[in-house]
Order: sequence, then structure tokens, then C-alpha cells
Amino acid sequence: MKAALLGGIFLLEVALLAAAGFWGGTLDAGWPVRLLAGLGAPLVMAVVWGLFCSPRATVRLPAPAKLGVQSACFLTGGVLLTLTGHFPAGAVLVLLWAVTKTLLTRAAPDRGTADLGSGGPLRGPFPSKIWCEMRAKGHSQDSFPERPIGRTLRR
Repeated sequence: MKAALLGGIFLLEVALLAAAGFWGGTLDAGWPVRLLAGLGAPLVMAVVWGLFCSPRATVRLPAPAKLGVQSACFLTGGVLLTLTGHFPAGAVLVLLWAVTKTLLTRAAPDRGTADLGSGGPLRGPFPSKIWCEMRAKGHSQDSFPERPIGRTLRR
């Protein structure tokens, strides 16, 4: 179910970019303005999404702030479709995103960081098995490296 919801979210993100491009292409202006708006609006949306909302986002936001940016992007897409005279399509885009996002959040809540007792939250991609082994040996959370240490290759 989670894979289907993630696929649905991806398709809605593509529809969001298409809506921004469609808005730019339907402006009542000369073709250079329509071309710039038709290419620029989706580009701006993609940059904002890539900076704040993608899984590999440059700027890591807390879950509520990330949801706020995603909501703003999809509401903007709905407004842009409404401005082109396609209110039902804009409303469907926003409602489908809201329903899919809600179902996805309920299916797989964002756990953020794991807490294993007095050691505090884990940092980075650190497997819990290694954490437990190092904890049993008396290591504290602050003495851990950011990533697990693997075998090194000798030349």
C-alpha cells in the first residue's frame, strides 16, 4: 500500500509541474512571455520542491514545516489551474494530494529520530544492531561516528 501511495504522490507532483507550465502557456501575453512563464513556473516549483521537500532535500525541515511547504506548492498549483479557468481540475489536484498525503502519513508515520532510552536520539544512518552492540560495550551516543565503520581496503 505504501508503494502505491508513494507512486500516487509522485504522479501528483508531476501533475503539479504540468499545471504550472499550463498556466504559463495560457497567459494572455505575447509568445516570449508565455514561453518564459510556461518554463519558468515549473522550474521555480521544482527548485522549491528539491530544496525543501524531496527525500534528498538540501534544506532539512522538520516534518510540520515540510508539510507546510508541500501544502503551499499544491495550493499554488490549484490556484494556477483555477486562474486558467479549470477550477474543478485545481480542486481535484489539491484534494487528491491531501487525501493521498493523509493516507501515506497514517500508513507510515514519519518517525524522525529513534530514541533508545537514556542514550538519546540516533544521528544519521546508524543501524540499531550496531547501536545496541556498542551500547553494551559501554560507549555513549556522543562517542559514535556519524556512519558505521566498515572494512577498509588495503592497497
